[in-house]
Amino acid sequence: MNAEFRIDYRLRALVIFATVLLLAYLNRKSHLDDALIYARYVRNALQGHGLVFNIGEPVNALTSMLETWLVVAVAWLFHGNVLLAQWSLGTLCLLAACWIAEGIVPFAGILIAAHAYYYFCLSMETSLYILLLVLCLVAYLRGKLNWLPLLGSLVVLSRFEGGAMVLVLGWQLWKQRRSPSILSFLPAVLVVVCYLTFNLHNYHVLLPNSTTAKLGQGMSSNWGPWPLAFLAIPKSVYEPIFGSRMSGPIMFLLIWYAAKDRRLQTANSIVLPLLIFLAAFYVLFNIPNYYWYYAPFVYFGYLYAARLIPETRTARITAVVLSACMVAASAHEILKLQKDATDYIATSEWINRNTPPGAVIATTETGTMGWFCNRYIIDMVGLTTPKNATYTAHRDYSSWIAEDPDYILVHPDIPFPWEKVALKSPRYEELPYHFGNVMLLRRKVPAVQTK
Repeated sequence: MNAEFRIDYRLRALVIFATVLLLAYLNRKSHLDDALIYARYVRNALQGHGLVFNIGEPVNALTSMLETWLVVAVAWLFHGNVLLAQWSLGTLCLLAACWIAEGIVPFAGILIAAHAYYYFCLSMETSLYILLLVLCLVAYLRGKLNWLPLLGSLVVLSRFEGGAMVLVLGWQLWKQRRSPSILSFLPAVLVVVCYLTFNLHNYHVLLPNSTTAKLGQGMSSNWGPWPLAFLAIPKSVYEPIFGSRMSGPIMFLLIWYAAKDRRLQTANSIVLPLLIFLAAFYVLFNIPNYYWYYAPFVYFGYLYAARLIPETRTARITAVVLSACMVAASAHEILKLQKDATDYIATSEWINRNTPPGAVIATTETGTMGWFCNRYIIDMVGLTTPKNATYTAHRDYSSWIAEDPDYILVHPDIPFPWEKVALKSPRYEELPYHFGNVMLLRRKVPAVQTK
């Protein structure tokens, strides 16, 4: 019979450190389109134009204002290198989240660090969001109740769905007749007041337009009829998370079995309702299944699954070998699926060279084009152009073109619904330049009328 076998936490923390740095480095040049929306906001702020997407237009498409503020600060320290600031902040938060998971359940942090999933979201607010969620859990488990109001306000500002954690914690504390001190709420109130005041002063609204835009996307059913937009996980989503469709259900069965462990009983009262709340929110509102929404499920899933590893020499050595295999597989997956923006870069360079500074460009990939192209950008879908978000919510894919942009970027092989309208419009002509999988349409110059 195998005797109990433990590996020192400091050694496991060192393994996490090396793993995260290696995989984060491999994915350093990949940036999601949504992350580049944040990046353009930050760049404009650092250049003195304010925290805006299009200069002179106060539209708030920042789902995570906390992430934005932090990136502004880090990018300022890095002399304006916004992309490096995003990568560094994401890497640091992921490291911290893995270390905390390792302290709760041995090998949980190592498994999380070894998985490719989080590195695809590294430039987003995902790592910060997960870190704040687990900090809320740890503060509750350790009885540090006076930290909960501040952590709760920060997790909501990292992503509004973080409010589910606040509701679950509040419910548990109410049942137990426990409460943080009155004074501990003051920092939280100050953070929220500063956030709302900032929004009202800069954008003349309290909440970001991106929130209503995402809800509108769910209403449109363009990403799938209710309730399939979140549940019908496409290949581009499940491969980075699970690897195959079968491993997902297997993982959920392991989590269900691990939840019966008495050592997780206190954590269950927070984690399980949190995941149920989040799943219900995404499904009921038919939120599109962008894969960073699955972050809490992946994180706590591995934390629970690691509890099933027996404390024996054979099991722990097997876990080490499995983790090493996961790192190798993740490195291969990251290199294989790195987002290539070559087509957009070439398109942007052409636009920057051949169009006047006041040219207006319409696109669905607003983050990528907005970062590389120094022009006014119209978002056909509506995330950074709120009026178009209303059209999208009502499945109106044609009204956006009334804004009469000078150029429209389309994907001719597999056009989005908004792009099909542009391709059929007699007011636009195809330019003789193709940039990989994308091309530009140009508004026709009206004929000169003669007497």
